[in-house]
Amino acid sequence: MTEHEQLVERVAHPIDAIVDRAKTAAAKASARFPQPNYIALKVAEEAGEVVRGCVHFAEGRMTWEEVEGEIVQLIAMLIRLVTEGDEINGVYPPTRRLAPQPGEQK
Repeated sequence: MTEHEQLVERVAHPIDAIVDRAKTAAAKASARFPQPNYIALKVAEEAGEVVRGCVHFAEGRMTWEEVEGEIVQLIAMLIRLVTEGDEINGVYPPTRRLAPQPGEQK
């Protein structure tokens, strides 16, 4: 796909493109920084980066592409939280545990 075609695809389907990039980023991060890992804390950190990026974009100090990169990283961490959980904080998604967690119904 040419660079122009990639741009047209990104503009035509921005959410699909962002989620696809986030899936790739999540897979790379998972391989590079496997569990146990502070995934829940990383979600909060990345959310803050998105907010900072939006403020800087509004002030003309960041490009939209940079903000979008922060959005991709946030979604990547959310994907990891949903699929892997956060072993350090004892958060396991239903597909990764055998027994209910505290506060859950059996």
